[in-house]
Amino acid sequence: MTVIAVGALALAGCTAPAAPDAADSADSAAREEARDRVTELVTSLAAPQPDAFAFARDESIASAEGIELIGIESYEPETPGGAFGSLSFRTPVDASLFPDAAEAFCFQAPLSESGAVAADGDGFVEDIDCPADVVEITPPPA
Repeated sequence: MTVIAVGALALAGCTAPAAPDAADSADSAAREEARDRVTELVTSLAAPQPDAFAFARDESIASAEGIELIGIESYEPETPGGAFGSLSFRTPVDASLFPDAAEAFCFQAPLSESGAVAADGDGFVEDIDCPADVVEITPPPA
């Protein structure tokens, strides 16, 4: 009888790992889809441009469906030809495709005169937190 109790106790400690949370999985898929759309947009912007504001005025951004321009940042490049600014985007999630995902994801794309700059070795856009009071913006005229 003792052997059976020990065997039952040993088996009780062997459980399957927890299944991934469905919301995390949905968020991951939705985030990747959103990142791909923003990457496609920023890598298609006309270059060269003199500053981040000129990139923001690119007609591709104005006509991009499901991608909102939420920020323009301009700064001095750290190296010659390096990034001189960035554009920030919000991508609302299509609830019909990803019903269990977050409402939206936000990304930032560093830019140099010649276009999108690899942000972190993984691509041309990096994840950022979506501001609570986010508003879509229109770039200032040239």
